[in-house]
Amino acid sequence: MGLIVLLKSLTHLTQTYPGFVGKIAKDQEEVDTEAVLENPIAELLLLINDSRKAGSVSYNVQALLNTINQVSEKWNHDTRRIINLVEDSLISLKNTNTSNINQVNHALDKLHIRLFSFYGNIYETLPRDNGFYLLETGKNVERILSLISVFRSTFNFKKNHDEEIVLMEAILENHHLLAQYRNIYKSHWSLKAVINMVFLEKNLPYTLSYLLDTLSYYLSKLPKTMEPNRLSIAEKSVLEASTIIKLIDAERLIQVQEETQFRPELDQTLSQVFELISNVSNNLASLYFNHSVMQHSILNTLETIDSDEI
Repeated sequence: MGLIVLLKSLTHLTQTYPGFVGKIAKDQEEVDTEAVLENPIAELLLLINDSRKAGSVSYNVQALLNTINQVSEKWNHDTRRIINLVEDSLISLKNTNTSNINQVNHALDKLHIRLFSFYGNIYETLPRDNGFYLLETGKNVERILSLISVFRSTFNFKKNHDEEIVLMEAILENHHLLAQYRNIYKSHWSLKAVINMVFLEKNLPYTLSYLLDTLSYYLSKLPKTMEPNRLSIAEKSVLEASTIIKLIDAERLIQVQEETQFRPELDQTLSQVFELISNVSNNLASLYFNHSVMQHSILNTLETIDSDEI
């Protein structure tokens, strides 16, 4: 049961429906995924190396490389070497023998390391200008949305205690929080404790509070319109989301409805925050990248920060 929950969570995270989530109507035909859940390897392999499937690893890495190559003049020699390694990893992943799971895992491990190397390199070398602040803004938006998506789809319904322990461990491991949790709580597993850590801990880089505070900081660095001393629409959304998270009561969030075992407070809270942070992404896209309306240039210097352009 725990594995099924994680598989369904993966579909929600990657937006690759119907995937593992069940039956949906598609062109007036019902797609039954019970067989997929009984033998999930085939669907998992599609999520890894099918470059035509939006949301798959190969599709997303190819989209990243396409974007990287559009601004190739920004990369130094070391960064270019890492990009070449990522390209090699993508080719290797696409050509991996899918009947050999160990080979697939090895290809994913290499890609994972090289992607982290790429991010670490550009983080250390890019100038701290508006382009960097926008990059970090996007990164934090993605981390927040992915964390909420996984947490919500995993814990919105109560499972038995042993299953929830497996799921809590998986969520913490995936977000680099497992070692810190064990250091604080030892072998004691509690969803309330997990919520307090994942939502409220301010000193761990993958918690909601930390990510929201960091997102707020980078948004404050981006150029604004004619009222630089006021919060932008995006900043207001983040402030509201941060306030919701920091005022949560973990005890209330874990309460379940007796008949359905549904956690309405947890689901509603995460849904509200997800919508607010999604609005941040939409607002930034409209402000800086929609050429059909008056927008603000992300390339503005401090001297021209109050000017707008078409």
